[in-house]
Amino acid sequence: MGAAPIVPAVGYGDPVTNALVERLRSVGVGKRIPGERLLSEELGVSRTLLRDRLGTLEALGVLRRQTGAGTYVQELDPSRLGNALTIGLALSHQSTGSLQSVRVALERQAAREAAAQRNHLDIAHMHIALDVIESNPDSATSEQADFDFHDALLRASGNPSIRFFADALGVALRRTFSQRRVILERIEGYQDMMCRVHRPILEAILAGDGATAMTAVDAHFDAFDNAVADLGLPHPGDE
Repeated sequence: MGAAPIVPAVGYGDPVTNALVERLRSVGVGKRIPGERLLSEELGVSRTLLRDRLGTLEALGVLRRQTGAGTYVQELDPSRLGNALTIGLALSHQSTGSLQSVRVALERQAAREAAAQRNHLDIAHMHIALDVIESNPDSATSEQADFDFHDALLRASGNPSIRFFADALGVALRRTFSQRRVILERIEGYQDMMCRVHRPILEAILAGDGATAMTAVDAHFDAFDNAVADLGLPHPGDE
């Protein structure tokens, strides 16, 4: 006998998808899921409804169909979520710049947790990136070092969820990053600003001071926003 029909849960998304995801979690990444007939009986839903939800999860990259071998669970690639965010923003007429505040919030929390973790390897990567920023006036090299610094910061948090969502946001914000580089080259004293806003983040993390690290992240992003405003230009992604 199949399971009792799923009762919709108000305010918690689609209950069929939720139940299906829980079933996939129990199967495990890399493992084959049960056939549609068995799954539909377990979840108490029609095979038509089940196929629809399986198709959604396959489109997101959570499932992989292998001809003649069945359907397998796989980890969600952050780029898939990033692409979905990009499409969702475009169709809802929102600018990608609206995601910037989410990125700032993630980096603030990453700095706080990095100060608590004080992972020497990841902090060393932050140090290396900062050395490049401070010693190389070339804008392209500094921009890559800037990316490396923030990537190491996210890793230093020791929180895989922060890294996952930051990677997804990076996909959605890719175009604004290229616009940002053009703007940075027009900022007077850009190199000095880069040095000034990154070092306090690293120093606070080294000191294990989460509150100061979060404040330093705020100051970092505020400095860029103020420099862009002084140029009389819109923030990247706000067009």
